[in-house]
Amino acid sequence: MFVRDFIHVEQPFENVAPRFVADARWLHVLAEDAAAEAHQLSTRLGAPAGDGRDRVHCETGPVRVRLDSLVVPMSMSGSAGALPPLDADLEVSPLGPDRSQITMSATYRRLGATGPEAQLAQRAAEAGVRTFLQALAASLNGAS
Repeated sequence: MFVRDFIHVEQPFENVAPRFVADARWLHVLAEDAAAEAHQLSTRLGAPAGDGRDRVHCETGPVRVRLDSLVVPMSMSGSAGALPPLDADLEVSPLGPDRSQITMSATYRRLGATGPEAQLAQRAAEAGVRTFLQALAASLNGAS
């Protein structure tokens, strides 16, 4: 399955891009928090709650430079059963002279889920991506 979302950042690309090039590990905490929030949402919507020890792990790969953007490969996985493991590309692009756009394109496997369970997995993935992008934008907008 596929999830794609984007958000605008009120910072020029020239200010935003270096945050990703030097070291993208700062994204891990944001991704883990977003995945945990999506898991909580899924639990409220009827997914199994787990044992309270659900941890989500995030990894980032080497940054790829495109013609007018940067791409950070990411993966999120863990024991949080309501949130499917995601493989994603986080793309940072200029959006005019004073703004940037952050886009996340992610894929995940259904892992045998069908019907309402598959819909719940899709909503959890969408919620996780949206929450992550909002936290990322807030972090970048707060930095000068």
